[in-house]
Amino acid sequence: MNDFGIASRHAGFAVVRFVRRYAASAEELWAALTREDQLGRWLGAQVSIQPKVGGVILLRWPGGERMNGAILRCEPPRLLEYSWQENQDEPESTVTFEISSDGSGAVLVLEHRRLDPRSVVGFAAGWHGHLDALAALLCGGTYDLAGSYERLRPVYEARVDSSSLE
Repeated sequence: MNDFGIASRHAGFAVVRFVRRYAASAEELWAALTREDQLGRWLGAQVSIQPKVGGVILLRWPGGERMNGAILRCEPPRLLEYSWQENQDEPESTVTFEISSDGSGAVLVLEHRRLDPRSVVGFAAGWHGHLDALAALLCGGTYDLAGSYERLRPVYEARVDSSSLE
């Protein structure tokens, strides 16, 4: 298992998928995905979330960007799915987090579907940095999220052939 996400195409949209193993229990990982204080730390955003089907999620980043979504599936501590709408120019997408226990830790599968193929590199770089920050949070450490996107975007530009996704 490596830390990089995989981009693919499905029904005219792009998908980015990550598989990460964390030294935390499924319950600890679930808390990091659903508790506002923890979610805000690894996403670097102000968070409002109602972790139940039909609940809302709102993310506000310091630069003014925001994301509105609705909880589509919620099965503690193994499955969380919500819609993702950053702006009206992009299609509404869906983020799914699946958690499974793995020995002394847990495995997280993150899949972000229905992305505009032109945006997949940015989403892949963003999620990579956020998942690194999640690992640091779960281990009690810190992570410099501020520079991660700029560092990771060129890596994903080299890894992802966006033209094959269009």
